[in-house]
Parts: sequence; structure tokens; C-alpha cells
Amino acid sequence: MTFSSVFLTFVPSYAGLSAKDGTRRRYMGQALDRRSITFSTRRLSRVDSSVTMCAEGASGKSIDFSEVNLAEAGKACLGMIFRPEEDSEDQITDSRCNIGWSQPLQDAINNQINVEYTASYVYHALWAFFQRDTVALPGFAQFFLDQSDEERTHATQLMTYQTKRGGKVVLKPVAVPSIAFDRLNSISDAQFAVDLHLQLEKFNYAKLREVHRVAQSHDDPQMQDEVEKYLAEQLDAIKQAADLLAQIKRCGTGHGIYHIDRVLSQHHK
Repeated sequence: MTFSSVFLTFVPSYAGLSAKDGTRRRYMGQALDRRSITFSTRRLSRVDSSVTMCAEGASGKSIDFSEVNLAEAGKACLGMIFRPEEDSEDQITDSRCNIGWSQPLQDAINNQINVEYTASYVYHALWAFFQRDTVALPGFAQFFLDQSDEERTHATQLMTYQTKRGGKVVLKPVAVPSIAFDRLNSISDAQFAVDLHLQLEKFNYAKLREVHRVAQSHDDPQMQDEVEKYLAEQLDAIKQAADLLAQIKRCGTGHGIYHIDRVLSQHHK
């Protein structure tokens, strides 16, 4: 048999007329208006429901599902209120996806964005330094360019996270690094730069710990999970910087630096 149209209707006994006695029942014990809907479980213990399938030219058939105890199932929705958003030129909505994203949390993320951009700026300056014709260490130059790109990527990711949580990105001034190394006590510019790199990664790790503590104090487990991903990356970066510094000190400042530069050139292309 072919029907031209099929309608599915869900008919719970508490809405409108009862399927059994035709009497009116009050909707879940709450008066409704056009501005809000409140879910409650008062005065409701048992509801019979059915799905009715109707088609043109055919008699209605019903499939009776198992009984649903909304008094028990509805407890999770107790106190939930729906208020539709009103269209108004005077009303400006800051965010529709903000769920407990308080100002201290926003400030912590914005501060970390500034830390990431500052680190990227320093590494970019180091890249330019090792690119100079009087320095000519392309391996170290590419290494610090990769570090700069990584920190800038972290800043972009944090900005994306800020907007996803319903916050506002507020960019702050970035410190301008002045890169000029004095070769004192036989310390090479490469060793000095890698030592600076190690200290900067440790500083970044400490700042991420501060952001994590803010998330803990405001009971935001999702933000804690987000920050912990960066903490794990920082540990790897600190170990990498410490290893490179140890290798430079072991090889010396002459041909050893040239050899390490060749190795960096192969790994950072």
C-alpha cells in the first residue's frame, strides 16, 4: 500500500487532553508564558505515551511504547529555565557560548598569549642575528625560526580557545628584544643564545603553571586540560634546550659550533 504522506505524532497524556478520560491536565504543574519555560517534576508520577501514525485514506494505527516515569527522569532538569533571546538594537550580546568563563580566566589566557608572542619575538630576533654575514650559522638561524613559529602558533591556538569559550582576546605590548652578544670569557654567541632559549622555555613553563592554578581556583577542569597540553610540550622543549646547551659546552666554541650548526641544518629545514 502506498500513502501520499505520513505524519508522526507524539502524544503524551500530560499535554492537552488525556488519552483515557479526556480531562484537562496542567502541564507538569507549571504555568507557562511566552517568555520562559520551567521544567519541574512536581505532581507528576507516571505518564503513558504513544506514537500515532496517520496516512491519507487509511485508518490510524498506534504503537504503544513502554511506560515512561517522567517524575524520576525529569529530576535532572529541575530548575532549568528557558528564556528566548529578544531582538533589540539596544541589547548587545557579548557571547552566546560563555559557560562559566569568568574575567579572571580570560585575563589568564590573555596574559599567556602575550608570553607566547614575546617568546616568538625573541626567537625571531635570534634568527635574524644568526642570519648575519658576520655570524653565518644557518643551522642555528633555522632552529630559532622554527621556535618562533611554534610560539606564535601557540598564541594563535590560545586566541582560538579564548573565543571558543566566549571570551575577548586583548593583545598587550610585546617587549622588544635587543640581541647583541659580547664574547666574554670564551663564551660563544651560539652558547649564549641557547642558554637564553633554555631560560625562556623555563619561564614559559612557570607562566603556564600560573594559568593552570587560576583554572584550578575557579574550578574549570576543561581549561586545566587545555593548559596541561602546553605544559607537556614545554617539558619536551626544556629537555631539548638543555641537551643542546650541554653539547655546545662539550664541543667547544670553535669547530664544535660549526659541526652542531651542520647537524641543526639537517634537522631544521
